Amino acid sequence: MNDLLYCSIDVPCVIEEKDVFQAIYDYAYERYDDILQEFIEEHIQEFPEKDWELEPELWHKNLMSYIMYEVEQPGNNITIAEEFASTSEEITKELREKIMQMRNMIRSRFEVVSMTDDRMTEVKDLQTGKEYKILSKLPVEYQRGEVLTGKIHPFGDTYQFTGIYFHTRGTPFPFPNLDDLMDLYQEREMEELEDINLKPDRSFSWILNKYPIRIVNRMCKRYRIKERRRKEKIASLEDRIENKIPEIVKSSSKEMRDFLNILIEKGGYAKMGPLKSYKYGTISGGENETPIGKLRELGILFVGKMKVNGRRYRSAFIPVEFRDKIEYALMEEPGKEVDRGQSTIDRFL
Repeated sequence: MNDLLYCSIDVPCVIEEKDVFQAIYDYAYERYDDILQEFIEEHIQEFPEKDWELEPELWHKNLMSYIMYEVEQPGNNITIAEEFASTSEEITKELREKIMQMRNMIRSRFEVVSMTDDRMTEVKDLQTGKEYKILSKLPVEYQRGEVLTGKIHPFGDTYQFTGIYFHTRGTPFPFPNLDDLMDLYQEREMEELEDINLKPDRSFSWILNKYPIRIVNRMCKRYRIKERRRKEKIASLEDRIENKIPEIVKSSSKEMRDFLNILIEKGGYAKMGPLKSYKYGTISGGENETPIGKLRELGILFVGKMKVNGRRYRSAFIPVEFRDKIEYALMEEPGKEVDRGQSTIDRFL
């Protein structure tokens, strides 16, 4: 099932094609041994296959495939594999060019169309209908109509699987079209985001560190944050949003300000149930027309689960470090008074 990191290196001068994947793996650990774990931890949340249920060793190999072939290093915009290809004197020009193609991954389910021999398989991408010739590193035996799920990359004139891929005897259900698949993906993404455990004193940085990197990047794009590392992105976002709170509140609709006011009066958080009259929204990346959705996209409101009397309730939540500034901004409205007498920790619906 697994073509990843197959082979060993025993060629003294020129690395052969069959050995290059192990050579890249060894290079990654020899070159970056002291910082590789930090680099992995920084990108693990954006790993597309992080939720695959695999044996720990296989899961780690799949992660390393992603780290080596797809993730750009800070500062030079090249992957570990590309750095190896550009610096190694032990590979041919042809092999160097093949390695440079590898970051162009295609993730999908591929139906077997035919087999030329025990290493060459013609497949059709079930999402796009495009056909590819896949060269396997080891002999394989597939039947027409069987389905291979994983990721492939160009490698010369053909493609190869990398990392873990699954082989099934066809599929009893039609593969959903891309729009349906994205709807399902976004629905599952929202369910996961809204399942985080919130406590009264949770901070903006704590919440964003629980979010996938794609959500962090989306917020960075909105606020024009240019930092590359996750920690620096979140710190810059927190500073930028906190400074913009007066402007955000002032430009918000009446519904948005009313919603914020309810949360502030209740300590910065409240169960969603009593607030069902407010239109709900997501952070799916599209334009939101709902008060809650807009506030979530702006990064001053989050939705998660809070425990009350032993039960977890879906709750709207303002990060602790933003509450005072939002409260002051709301007080600047003519005729607006906010009760400042209660603790922001003790008040909850």
